[in-house]
Amino acid sequence: MWSSVSRAEAVAGMLVALGLLFGAPARGDAGWQEAPFLSRAVQQAQTEKRQVLVLVVQPWCEPCARLRRELMRPAVATRLSAFLGVRYDARSGEGCDVARRYHVVQFPTLLVLGTDGMEQGRIDAFAGDLPRRLDAIRRGQDALPKLARAADRDPRNAPRQLEVGRRLAGRGDARAERYLRRVLAPDGAGLTPPAMLVLGATLYLHGGRLADAERMLAQLIRRHPLSPEVARARLPLVRAVARQGRTAEAVVLLEAAAKAAHSAADHVELARLCLEEKLEPRLGLEHARRAVVSGNTELGGLVRRLELLTP
Repeated sequence: MWSSVSRAEAVAGMLVALGLLFGAPARGDAGWQEAPFLSRAVQQAQTEKRQVLVLVVQPWCEPCARLRRELMRPAVATRLSAFLGVRYDARSGEGCDVARRYHVVQFPTLLVLGTDGMEQGRIDAFAGDLPRRLDAIRRGQDALPKLARAADRDPRNAPRQLEVGRRLAGRGDARAERYLRRVLAPDGAGLTPPAMLVLGATLYLHGGRLADAERMLAQLIRRHPLSPEVARARLPLVRAVARQGRTAEAVVLLEAAAKAAHSAADHVELARLCLEEKLEPRLGLEHARRAVVSGNTELGGLVRRLELLTP
């Protein structure tokens, strides 16, 4: 997928692989296991009579780093002792299989698995009260089928439609569109911008409907210019346009998004887009370096890859 892999990264990957083949699973922060074979983790959870808490991330992901720090806080970490914690990179090794098996398309995602390996619930966006959400999943009070049935009984309840639509979208489930479009009705309780954002991303990520995604995201930016969702819609719009082969238009949109990038997370996401879409790598390198200056010290690989693409 990437244009090149540094020697250091290759050696690190081999060391991880050797650890998985010939030793115990690598240990990460606060006892989290790093990329074990999932079947072995489930078997261990059965023996210990615990549920499995699966964290799925991807490289250079600011929300992933934020959630990782949250999980390490003592007040949160002590509440997680009821789970066997395992962590995967969705782009390598066992992580690819885990992401595919459980339809993980948003990062970070936390999965709660039973001792049979079946999903019991997930949190696919950074949540401030993680212990409460996880407790609800453990008690079966956060089950998506139950929420979906309630939403179907009351289709005019916009907040409920949005919640179900978001959760289905996080699973790559095509039914998300039905719930999200209910929010777009005139009485959407002010939730139209977030519904448009999630629907635009859903059409792009899951359905491959690039033109439909472009229209939805462009409408969001045009109709709701003051909504906070506009900032999050700009880069998905760039991707949708670029993947339709309209590079010149994508560059114009990218430059506009770059002017609105202020936080470290903004700089990281813009740099990742430039790398993945092979679009204006010099601009991506500039923003990757800004993120490093802002205090993100885990971006060496991203900077190096963009340097290789920059003439």
